[in-house]
Amino acid sequence: MPSIPPRGQQIIQTLYETNRGLAIGTVEQQRLLTRLMAEQFAFEFGPQWGCKAAGPGRPPGPSELAFNAPPLYIWRWSDGDGHVTGVPGAPLPEPLLEPLEQTAGQLFLPVDPIDHLQMTDTRPPRRSDPPASVDLGPILDRLATLERIVTGLSTQLPLVAGDAHEALHRPYPRYVAKLWGTIRIVSVPEGS
Repeated sequence: MPSIPPRGQQIIQTLYETNRGLAIGTVEQQRLLTRLMAEQFAFEFGPQWGCKAAGPGRPPGPSELAFNAPPLYIWRWSDGDGHVTGVPGAPLPEPLLEPLEQTAGQLFLPVDPIDHLQMTDTRPPRRSDPPASVDLGPILDRLATLERIVTGLSTQLPLVAGDAHEALHRPYPRYVAKLWGTIRIVSVPEGS
């Protein structure tokens, strides 16, 4: 039967210490912290480490790390209400392995192996140069021009709407046709 690696408790404690707000935050924030831990486990110990869901379509557990052997082994790492440690959301002294009969039907959720603790030098160095400055003057000038154009057009809108309304209610013109030999001339009488 697998167990939490000795380094695993250090990972849990370190990520908890650097993300205490997540541990006592919303359920979504607790899930994020657990995912960070699972990603570090997957980075250091292999892809069989991840999160778990209670079933298809269910969200990940907020405080459980999973090991897909199979079977699926699940450890609760968090003292949710603080009854063991006295601190809600703090790591348990030793993660609790859930009985296998309780994990039946639960799903393993793989995670990306990510080195959140920067244990290796394979990660590219962080950029320390400040972002390039951008001259916003031309953009702001163009926005001011566009605003003047839109304001001018919006003052014309009632006139255009009135013309459209009048045209909609204007009676259809009468056409007059006259024959001149074999040629038919169609015209609109004045005032129509």
